[in-house]
Amino acid sequence: MLRKSIYWVLSGLFLLTSCMSNGDTSTNSFQPPYFDLAGFIKQSTLDTSMTRVNKTIEIDGQEESKVLEDYALWKDIRSFDAYDINRPALSDKYTADTIHSSTMTTTTYQPVDTAADLNVLLLRITKSQDTVSSIQIKTSTKSFLEHIVLDIDWRPEIGYSIHRSSKRIFSSQIHHQNIEVSRMDSH
Repeated sequence: MLRKSIYWVLSGLFLLTSCMSNGDTSTNSFQPPYFDLAGFIKQSTLDTSMTRVNKTIEIDGQEESKVLEDYALWKDIRSFDAYDINRPALSDKYTADTIHSSTMTTTTYQPVDTAADLNVLLLRITKSQDTVSSIQIKTSTKSFLEHIVLDIDWRPEIGYSIHRSSKRIFSSQIHHQNIEVSRMDSH
């Protein structure tokens, strides 16, 4: 009798643990609630070939422009994944607002609490026929020495532009820097 009882208890435990292990495990893994910027960047930069670009840099009104024949544009783009908001700690920190038109869909992510200390202030994704045509990012970073605001406009088929403004502590002057990189070859 004791042997039968042990058999049934062990069988029940085996059945219970096998049902639990075959169950839905998605509750334990993080599901990205926002646009997968890091994944999109990874997919976009699979081709690591060099590209012919026109690169323009303007710093406080001084501008220089140059055509670069073998430019690793993919390296620049990969740095944008630092602004991906798909992190477990940020899963409830942003709102999403989507606007649909006959040819485009634009989704804008902004912080729920504007007083929150979040670096990404805006992430806007524009798609044309399910293809990403534009990604706009606005960030704000404050340290004890300066406040930096970046406005990034990335058009995957064309190139990107970055406007950087910085204000150092104990100074009233705001420094501006613009970088624009445009593809000159077909993609």
